[in-house]
Amino acid sequence: MKLKIKNALAVVGTIALLSGCAAGGSANATKEETGPTGGASSSAESAGGVSSETAGMVDARLQEPVTLAEGVSERNPFGTRVTIRLMMTRGNESNDPEPGPFQGEFRQGICELVAWDADGKELARLDAGESFDGGGRMIFRKADPFELALADYNGDGWDDFSLGQWGGSNGNIYSLFTLERDGFGVLERNIHSAERAYSIQYPMEGDRAFRNTYYDQEAGAYMDIVRRWTGDRFVREEPVRTATIR
Repeated sequence: MKLKIKNALAVVGTIALLSGCAAGGSANATKEETGPTGGASSSAESAGGVSSETAGMVDARLQEPVTLAEGVSERNPFGTRVTIRLMMTRGNESNDPEPGPFQGEFRQGICELVAWDADGKELARLDAGESFDGGGRMIFRKADPFELALADYNGDGWDDFSLGQWGGSNGNIYSLFTLERDGFGVLERNIHSAERAYSIQYPMEGDRAFRNTYYDQEAGAYMDIVRRWTGDRFVREEPVRTATIR
């Protein structure tokens, strides 16, 4: 069934450390959905928001909301030009000198998807982190805003887009979002892809299906799996070895 989340800001869940996230996926998960999930942080905020320094890592609280990503939708249920932004509304900036996947400058905190029409009227709002296992805080490398990769994955004529979080050495974990009349909806979760960008466009397989490439550690090979929309959900087809050379 299609996963729906209303516009109200979700209650912040328990903060999980990225380095110790549990394996993602639901009860019917395939090997595609192995590895740590996103939606977690590498350090907790201090109660008073005071900057801290631990083992060489400098951590400072954000002073105002930061735009992390933006996309402009021309295909949506509102019939107008809609601007969608991913904004970190509360969180920290950190600079970790230690080698590893989070070396350097990162932002980590509560992130909301917000949609506005051409007149600046807010149309929808969603806590994006709650769409990932672990919930709550998200983490992004400090950089200029990235572009939300828009596509129509389920053939309803409206734009959808992906958001990803670190999922281990073999790629990111992605969720698929869409904009509906009553707010943002979540079309799919826990897509483990052999990609590193925070928003990617999956190749289409017809009008209502897309192909995902992931690394199967057990097989020691990259695999392709097609997810096909059946009217109210995506159904995974049998994975095959990818023909793409990586």
